[in-house]
Amino acid sequence: MCGLGAMPMPPAALCACSRNHSKKTMIVVKLRAARERKRARTGLCEGRKPFGFHPGEKRAVERMRTLRRDGRGYQAIAEALDPEGLPTRKGSPWQAASVRRILLVNQ
Repeated sequence: MCGLGAMPMPPAALCACSRNHSKKTMIVVKLRAARERKRARTGLCEGRKPFGFHPGEKRAVERMRTLRRDGRGYQAIAEALDPEGLPTRKGSPWQAASVRRILLVNQ
C-alpha cells in the first residue's frame, strides 16, 4: 500500500512505486559507499560546514557575539546584521532562529 489512503493500489502503480523505491535504495547505497571510501581514504567525511567556517563569515559571527554581549536579543541581532552588510550564506535576510543556532554552535 504505497500512496495515499488505505486503498490498495492497482498493479501498474505498485510496479512504478516499487521501481521508484528501488532507485532510491540504490542511490542511498551508492552514497553510503562513497562516504565510506572517502572516510577510509582521508579519515573523515563531513557534512556542511558550520556558519563561520568560510572566509567572510567570521566577521558576521564576531558581530553577533558582540551584539549578544551588549544585551541584544536574537531578533535585534538579526535586524542589525542586514543593514551592516553581513550576508547570510544564501543571501536571504537574517532570522532570529539562525542567529541563535550560529551562536550556540560557535561558542
